Amino acid sequence: MNSPHPIDVHVGERVRITRLAARMSQTALADAVGVSFQQVQKYEKGTNRISASRLFQFAEILGVEVAHFFRGAEVRNRGGPALDVTRQLERADVELVNQIAGIRSAKMKRAIIDLIDCLPAASGRRPRASTR
Repeated sequence: MNSPHPIDVHVGERVRITRLAARMSQTALADAVGVSFQQVQKYEKGTNRISASRLFQFAEILGVEVAHFFRGAEVRNRGGPALDVTRQLERADVELVNQIAGIRSAKMKRAIIDLIDCLPAASGRRPRASTR
């Protein structure tokens, strides 16, 4: 059995992230386009390739442009780097983004970013240079 193409995996992951950010269940998305929730699971894993018309439906329902699902995908030819699909966002990542997006104060958002930057040992990453 062939493994899914990296672009199919990337697009499926972007559908999943966008659906979670919209606080929509797989069942609700499936009902909106007329497929089973299992089919949505297969789309999100990249197991089943999403047709152009179905991707257009997802974009309309989720309130994004079709191009949104391809953002972050790198072109393998023309000397560009290969697609990196190793970073899978967890539900907690999406929830964190939703919570921060709900904060209206830019100053408060900056303070949260600064706090996160102070936690490299706990997060297992290197501190980044300040952008201020």
